[in-house]
Amino acid sequence: MNVHGSASERHDPSSLYSPASVALLEPLYQAMQAHASDIAAFFHQHADQDAILRDILPRMLSEPELERFKSWQTGNLLDLAAPDLTPERHRSEALRLGHLYTQLGLPQLDLMRGQEILHRAVEQSIDTHEHARALAVVSQRLMCSLAWQAEAYQRMQNQRQNLLQEIIRLVWETDNYADLIARTAAILVRHDGLTGCSFAKPDAQGIFHYEYIAGTPQTRQCLIEIDAHSNMPGAYDEEGGHEHGTMGRAWFNTRTEYSLNVDLDPRMRRWQPFFTLHGDFRSIVAIPLCRADDIPISVLCLYGKYPGGLVSTDQKAFVEQLRTLLLFACTQLHKLSGPIPGMSYNARQRWAALIQQGQGLRMRYQPVISLAKGVPLGIYALAHLQDGDQDLPPSTVQPLLSSDEFFTFYSLGINQAMADRESWRRAGLGDRRLGVNLRYRALGDPRYLREIQAAMARHGCPAHLLTLHVLDLPEPSEGLDAAAAKTLAQIKDLGINITADDLGTGHSSLERLRQLPFNTIKIDRSIVSLVDKDPTSVLFFIHRLTRLGHTLGKIVLVEGVDSADMLEAVAVLQADAVQGAAVCPLLSAEQMKDWLKEAPALILPAHNHPRSKLAKLASLLLWEERLHLMLEKAAGVCAGSAQTQTLGPPLPFLAARSHQRQLFSAARDHGLHSDVYRAARRHFIAQLFREETLIS
Repeated sequence: MNVHGSASERHDPSSLYSPASVALLEPLYQAMQAHASDIAAFFHQHADQDAILRDILPRMLSEPELERFKSWQTGNLLDLAAPDLTPERHRSEALRLGHLYTQLGLPQLDLMRGQEILHRAVEQSIDTHEHARALAVVSQRLMCSLAWQAEAYQRMQNQRQNLLQEIIRLVWETDNYADLIARTAAILVRHDGLTGCSFAKPDAQGIFHYEYIAGTPQTRQCLIEIDAHSNMPGAYDEEGGHEHGTMGRAWFNTRTEYSLNVDLDPRMRRWQPFFTLHGDFRSIVAIPLCRADDIPISVLCLYGKYPGGLVSTDQKAFVEQLRTLLLFACTQLHKLSGPIPGMSYNARQRWAALIQQGQGLRMRYQPVISLAKGVPLGIYALAHLQDGDQDLPPSTVQPLLSSDEFFTFYSLGINQAMADRESWRRAGLGDRRLGVNLRYRALGDPRYLREIQAAMARHGCPAHLLTLHVLDLPEPSEGLDAAAAKTLAQIKDLGINITADDLGTGHSSLERLRQLPFNTIKIDRSIVSLVDKDPTSVLFFIHRLTRLGHTLGKIVLVEGVDSADMLEAVAVLQADAVQGAAVCPLLSAEQMKDWLKEAPALILPAHNHPRSKLAKLASLLLWEERLHLMLEKAAGVCAGSAQTQTLGPPLPFLAARSHQRQLFSAARDHGLHSDVYRAARRHFIAQLFREETLIS
């Protein structure tokens, strides 16, 4: 059957609604009205033969609603026999019914079986021989109704496919989680069967919070009220059973969960007061964004206008496609930006309002110190957000803002930083170099470079005194975005300095350094912060990357140097500059002004007399490097020569030369990469950190 109205063409509307048909239908309509109670009784009696009435609707509707549905179907059949039915009203009503049926998730073939039962009810109640021709007209009208209902089904299917196409485009275009969920929600709420949608996840205490809410005012208000009272609804625990609710079950089961009727579902009883007071939805679909048995990134909830909630086969296919697309998008964002943090919708809205109103910005500053001269090379600026008593760093704020909100925040921050820099200059504290962050993905957005140039002109900041710290660089295998590469070249041409921030490890770092126009590389605090857990690996990383940077003519800056021991070790490893609490904590603009007035030059211990354990461990790394070169050179000389009998280059902090002799012998006889040498080295470092006989 063609679902686009061809049935109505075969059964010519002019014949189904003509005066002749009206004359035929008058007696039938009167007979059906007279026997309406008998028809209804037969239909109700045989309802168990209808899969919809027997299996589907009892799970969606209350008993009174189910009885009204049965009466409604009987009334629809009676309407088909109405003599005054017009083609326009017939089509309009059939499309409306088809729309309703598809929203309820009722299979169309099963609806046809219900119509068969109704026909049998009519046959049992009236003289079919007397009204044969009139019943034939009703049957033809019924065929038109079914065709138009099928058209309504197809319209809904087309709408779902169009929504999915929009989300596919969104997935490929979006590199921001806040944008992803907000724009996805804006698309989904255009679905005719939904009053709204939300993204949610539990906090550390197991309380669900809505990350984003969209929909009708009633739906939004209902969910905002639930979020505001999250110490009651939304809690989950392993023994909670039916108290989990739809979101909790989806989170734990990692399967799509349905509440077919929130008013009847006993598992939703903790939320029902909110639904009754504020809600305008009847069903919920909770979709966990995760692979099977994995921890969800979030739970997407769809709120249905009708009971049922996307339960038909084609609707479930839509839900599964939606889940797959959003999971893919979240996985890609995780690769770009790391774990996706959670945040309540109310807090997110509060932050957005603070930013849009130009409030809440708090600039924090930290000097970048030259290790050679002990004086500031520049001042690094960070834009924090003040939310009540909370002082939030950009690493917390940025992932939770939309791209437009973050641009506004960035614009406020760079202008404030340049204004503060100018105030220091006017106070006679020097024409300081200013460093500000710029995320790699922002390079593809022309607004950022325009705003940077406008801020420089507005506050009189020369290009050579601005450094942009570019974060979140892609791996070489991913390639540079053409727009980003063009912007980097423009920045370089303007004379602005560029620092490669948050640099990774291994060959990918070297490749990026070689390809991109950076003046400086920055070893990230996330690496440095591991020094207490694995000091050897951290110092080795800093040493190797410093060597690579110097080979390529780059300045090497180490961030997150928060202890005097680490400061000395980084100096031993010959990095060029440091930033961290060991020199100066993050300060406000006024505090930074006072620091610049009073800060003395930084004085470090001599490299040949390391004092801290970390500095001595750094000296050991340099000793091994020199020893490697010495042993390679000695390999060209006959074995047993005087050169191979030395202790190698001196370790300046050793009191007992026997420890150095053991290390040297293991390296000479077995190689620096041998198990024997590694064992000797572990023993040496263990003694060093216990300070047993090694401290000179």
